[in-house]
Amino acid sequence: MRIIDTWPNTYTFTKAIAESIIRKTATDLPIAIVRPSQVSPSLKEPVCGWINNVYGPNGAGIGAFAGLIRTGVIHAETELNFIPVDMVANCIIAAAFGATTSKQILSPGPWKSRAWYNSTSSIFPSWWACAEDYHRKSKTDLCSDDW
Repeated sequence: MRIIDTWPNTYTFTKAIAESIIRKTATDLPIAIVRPSQVSPSLKEPVCGWINNVYGPNGAGIGAFAGLIRTGVIHAETELNFIPVDMVANCIIAAAFGATTSKQILSPGPWKSRAWYNSTSSIFPSWWACAEDYHRKSKTDLCSDDW
């Protein structure tokens, strides 16, 4: 028997464990859970393009724009689901405000919570093909001279 049972990966499994702990221990608190998609550099705040790490797609993007990563295998039709970090921060603030001021309870039972799914793909979808086109058009302005 697998430890993670029906969950597809360890990320979703540990997320479920954390939410279960909150559900059991915070029965008298208003809870808002924000679930962003992959977090990307900022759109506007504190400045456009700000990021404090180079993990995952952020590192790959920085490496590509710096001219350090020159090749990669992508599927042009794969949809990207990124959300700028400043939009995630604003969503967290709005979710906390909503959870503490709303009298309407959306979840049944003693645990009164809301889950906020924070992503852009349904409104402004983007694909790897778009990212590749953007990279080709902007590499002369943004990449290092060694490109």
